[in-house]
Amino acid sequence: MNFKKALFFATVFISGNSIPSLVTGTVYNTFVNDKGYEVMILHEGYSAVYNGCNPKKRNRKRDCIRLEGPENTNGNYYQWNNKGYRYEMNPLNRNATEYRLKVYTPKGKVILDQVLWRKNDW
Repeated sequence: MNFKKALFFATVFISGNSIPSLVTGTVYNTFVNDKGYEVMILHEGYSAVYNGCNPKKRNRKRDCIRLEGPENTNGNYYQWNNKGYRYEMNPLNRNATEYRLKVYTPKGKVILDQVLWRKNDW
């Protein structure tokens, strides 16, 4: 392994920033909370894909949704629309390790408001 690759991997592991996929060139972050919500944001160039899952309910499979083509990507802030429902991921700290996920109905009522933090799986 050359010095540049070693430095790159050391920076990623030390800083805890996004984990790049060496196969696809996609960068992803997974955010979770203790209520069972999980959101993975896949960065593909200037676009971002939202993969979100609700907590698993007793004797039911987990409900997940995939949203592509965000309406807004401003720094670490993201917004997607799905049939009038608006999904927002807003960073709560400078390093974007914690986010507030809000889901709005087509009439603007908040139906989900959860704090998520970056999953530490290393």
